[in-house]
Amino acid sequence: MKPTVSLLLASLALAGCAAPGLRTYVLTGPEFATARPAVEALSTTIIEVRPVLLPDHLDSRDILRRVGANELVASHNGRWGDRLSVGIRLAIAADLQARLPQDSIVTTSPIQPDFRRLNLTITSFELDQAGTLAVDASWSIETTRPPAILARRRARIVVTGVAMDDRAQVAAMSGLLDRLASVITPGL
Repeated sequence: MKPTVSLLLASLALAGCAAPGLRTYVLTGPEFATARPAVEALSTTIIEVRPVLLPDHLDSRDILRRVGANELVASHNGRWGDRLSVGIRLAIAADLQARLPQDSIVTTSPIQPDFRRLNLTITSFELDQAGTLAVDASWSIETTRPPAILARRRARIVVTGVAMDDRAQVAAMSGLLDRLASVITPGL
């Protein structure tokens, strides 16, 4: 190989190593918490967390920040491990399971005919340039036997002072979902 070709290949290899890698993030519930399968719940209340509804522009794998009134910017270095709606559903289920250890929180339809269902809609879940993170959510809790709506609620939860990096944003979003779960729990 000619020295210039070798030098060029070595330079490209080093440049590739120096570039920051793409990081993948997930929202988290309480440490090591997982939703228990419905089989364990023969004598407890079963609560199904239904798929979370999000606006299409938020329900992606991009970690987004709001820039001005009409612009969202995707992170260059970070992505969600799942679509955001899936991550929110799993985090809320873990947060609820930690708060309701006597119940079985599931994310798939239970086999048993008698259970409760949480329907969650999030209309806004964004970090802005000022470091303000807000979630606007509405939810209903219903029973399957007899079919009835137990509660309909909505909440807006805001935190300020969030740093403008992916790790800080993901941690703040996880914390905000934990606070949302604490507002939802009394109705279950």
